[in-house]
Amino acid sequence: MIRVSGLHKTYRDESCALEVLRDASVEVDTGAFVAIRGRSGSGKSTLINIIGGLDRDYTGDVQVNGALLRELSEPALATYRKQTVGFVFQSFHLLRHLTVLDNVSLPAAFDTAGTRREASAVQARARDLLELVDLADRSDALPTQLSGGQKQRVAIARALFNEPTMLVCDEPTGNLDAATAESILDVFERLNAELKTTLLVVTHDPHVARRAHRQITVADGTIHEGHVHAPGTAPPETGVTASP
Repeated sequence: MIRVSGLHKTYRDESCALEVLRDASVEVDTGAFVAIRGRSGSGKSTLINIIGGLDRDYTGDVQVNGALLRELSEPALATYRKQTVGFVFQSFHLLRHLTVLDNVSLPAAFDTAGTRREASAVQARARDLLELVDLADRSDALPTQLSGGQKQRVAIARALFNEPTMLVCDEPTGNLDAATAESILDVFERLNAELKTTLLVVTHDPHVARRAHRQITVADGTIHEGHVHAPGTAPPETGVTASP
């Protein structure tokens, strides 16, 4: 369960202050698939960065699975990012000189000495994830040999390496054509249905948003509810309708 209440976030420089979130509040159930929409600069990415533990310069409360993020120490917050959250971005951020298998297993390199896994276990985990995203036959390829959709599948597999309960995704289909984006959404739906992974997906694409079970909009610094439909049922045909 994610609970955001009274969230305020302001960006400041020497000449001005820009308030992007203003008393924003929302609750997201564990296992939900939520699309987050809004105009550029509305605070969508800021919201998921705060929920993901990447930004702690805010006021208000953000609680995930009972833990208040602002009360966590830096080491505890780092553990939260590693164990609870997986990140997927518009740019795939794959290392060009590493194979697909090595890119997926990269999170293992950041394990502490006390939790470091055997190399065979690391490779087995990476291969299982490539099977999950239908890329088992590309494990030895380099990122330069992959299509955009394949690169994003690798990025998703890497995000899942530490078995997070939540994926936060910032425009994950933004660099993909419509057919490829559709295949990535199929992967997300499978993860949500089979692994019960909570999905928070920032998107400008109304089609992507319609594939989610719930839509929220960030506007004027606050969060407005959009469409909700039950998993396994047909999504609505219209875009987000923000509440006043």
